[in-house]
Amino acid sequence: MNRYLGKLRPLMLVFALAACSNQGLLAPPTHASQPFFQRQISEKYPAVREYLGIPFAKPPIGDLRWRAPQALDSVDQHKNTAQFAPACMQTRGGVEWYEDVAGAFGHGPEVAPEPESVSEDCLYLNVWAPANHKSRPNDELLPIFVWIHGGGNTSGWSYEPNYRGAALANEGIVVVSIAYRLGIFGYFSHPGMAADKQAHIANFGLLDQIAALQWIKENASSFGGDANNITVAGESAGAANIGYLLATPSARNLFARSIHQSGSFELYDEHTLRDVQRAAQTLLPNPQANTASRQLADLRALDAKQLLALADEKYPDAFNYPVADHSLLPTSVLNLYERRNNPPRNMLIGSNDDEWYMYLEPPVTEASIDAWLTDELPGADHARVKALLVPYASDRIRLDKLAGGKIFRCGGYYLAARNTEQQGQSWVYHFSRSREGIGGETLRAYHGAEIPYMFNTHDHWLPTSTEDTRLTNTMMGYWLNFIRSGNPNGDGLPTWPMFSKENKLVQKLDATTESIFAPQAELCEFLMPNKDYSQSD
Repeated sequence: MNRYLGKLRPLMLVFALAACSNQGLLAPPTHASQPFFQRQISEKYPAVREYLGIPFAKPPIGDLRWRAPQALDSVDQHKNTAQFAPACMQTRGGVEWYEDVAGAFGHGPEVAPEPESVSEDCLYLNVWAPANHKSRPNDELLPIFVWIHGGGNTSGWSYEPNYRGAALANEGIVVVSIAYRLGIFGYFSHPGMAADKQAHIANFGLLDQIAALQWIKENASSFGGDANNITVAGESAGAANIGYLLATPSARNLFARSIHQSGSFELYDEHTLRDVQRAAQTLLPNPQANTASRQLADLRALDAKQLLALADEKYPDAFNYPVADHSLLPTSVLNLYERRNNPPRNMLIGSNDDEWYMYLEPPVTEASIDAWLTDELPGADHARVKALLVPYASDRIRLDKLAGGKIFRCGGYYLAARNTEQQGQSWVYHFSRSREGIGGETLRAYHGAEIPYMFNTHDHWLPTSTEDTRLTNTMMGYWLNFIRSGNPNGDGLPTWPMFSKENKLVQKLDATTESIFAPQAELCEFLMPNKDYSQSD
């Protein structure tokens, strides 16, 4: 199951072994008079319209490869179609992930979703909005929910079936899903870029996300949306990217609040720009043969499919994430929170009970756990950590709690607590629902399992019981309340307490929904990204 392994390979390697200039950023477009093309979704959601394949920047092709997204020409600003645009260039890793999940539930690969095409020309977004939305200045505008897809920043696309926003939009919000450059196309730097003083030198996928958010703020009222009430959300790499957006000064005013689903591993990222540029040399057969500018020109001249194949063979997975470049992204996300100078936010953060379980190939033994501990923790901590693992039923579950805890859960606790300390408000969830049948027994509450519940987009091949439907209604209620007001609590829902360092309560999302003490909180004392925080209890 390598969709998220592509994303997390750099983390597996790690675990196993000043104001920014806006120069080069996309200038927000101005309104055009022609309307967006819209179509009715279906009989199930007659009050919702969808707007597909809207460009938010010029195609990043030719000389625009590895440059900041460029503003659209006025004639293109309101172009869109009745179909989704191509997905960004990627391998089949995302599709194979779906195939493996479907296989666990007894289905063949034919049920797995797949984009119709992939292309370097992929900077498009999609909108779902109530059909009777209002766009006059004095009318009530609707909250906006912006989804950043996961997939390791190497795969995934904005309109995977689980990400389509009709059910949420039917509840009176505007839903937007955005694309961004992936892998070598989005997260790459080369010494030759420094010669162009007008260009950015890294973080093109992050720049795409900023450009999309700028476009959304500028055009929000065209769909009845409130530009001052934007919630940005994402899962896995999408959630990690939100962490980078929070550390990017030019992005801070583009959204009001954030939802982080199975992310927070960006807190552990210590790669430097020099690391990424050194990795770029692996793409060249003879790195010393030409000047840096010539090398970069040769790489830009490659066909997109050639470059993708070359990167798949030679470019390290560890460098498919944003990196501190001392311009767009001044410092690491962890440094930002350690310095306590991040503006307070309202955040909804969480993880799933068995995040890493699906990636642990049997047999997993006590020796596997010992090897992980040797790589990750001081020897003096090993006995205490192993004592905390005793209650779990198998070595595979124990190793999941270690690896999944460090990658997703403990960082989420840290982020939530730090945000609360800095006068923000944080709510944390723990999703522990396993589907019924053999698939649920095989995968448990796996990485990504929560998405069909909060979007209400259950795949036809997933067994969905009355309990799953009840949980869907609960989670949609929480997410919609947070999107509207910044607080998940509301009428008819179990009370969800705020999370803090002193009050580590989380909302368990399962057949029953209740507040519990944060799972593995004691274990996180050894796994937190900042030991001073974790030992302060």
